Amino acid sequence: MTRALRRLAILIFVIWALPAATAAYFATLWTPPAIPEDLGAVVVLSAGVPPDGRILGQTKARTETGVALVAAVAEGAAAPAIIFSGGRGGMDPAAKGTLMLDHARAMGLSTDRARAETGSHSTLQNALLSAPLLPRDGRPVAIVTHRYHLPRSWASFRWAGVRPLVLVPADPAGAPVEWRDIAMEGIKLPVNAARALLFDVLEALGLSVDATLPLLD
Repeated sequence: MTRALRRLAILIFVIWALPAATAAYFATLWTPPAIPEDLGAVVVLSAGVPPDGRILGQTKARTETGVALVAAVAEGAAAPAIIFSGGRGGMDPAAKGTLMLDHARAMGLSTDRARAETGSHSTLQNALLSAPLLPRDGRPVAIVTHRYHLPRSWASFRWAGVRPLVLVPADPAGAPVEWRDIAMEGIKLPVNAARALLFDVLEALGLSVDATLPLLD
């Protein structure tokens, strides 16, 4: 292997390893911060659903964590807005955001500030399409997803202009680690960064969001 190829291999490894290591840290060692009393909104990010539309696995854990968070905050203050974010893809019978909202309602969620975001098919789109639905009052916004997914979610919502952010894991400390998911974050985060940059460049050149949104799928 020539020196140039070795350098390229090292560069590719570093680009993959840094986000993968960050995801591994969040999955294994990171301690969540306290939830602020003035929480303004909660955004719950979808994972997959089976063709029959049941809320299972990661999507169920995220939905139920979001509902529990709203209930806990509402004990001492007005209930924050809650957005369930996820579009319809593949063989989904409906948008995942709608299915999650229905599941939350069945659990007893009663806030009239609950909404579904139904157009997103990626974490970048979760952020971009949820942002207009959030209150713009300067209060913190909680992002609910699994630990390995939190760093990419944080970066996506920061890119979309949502801040300040509070990260809320849907999986408890010590939960089994899905190392495949962590390895994939080493690919997905750099790819997301490149797609977000291209989106920004095309927007600066005058292209509409409708024209450039598919770049973020």
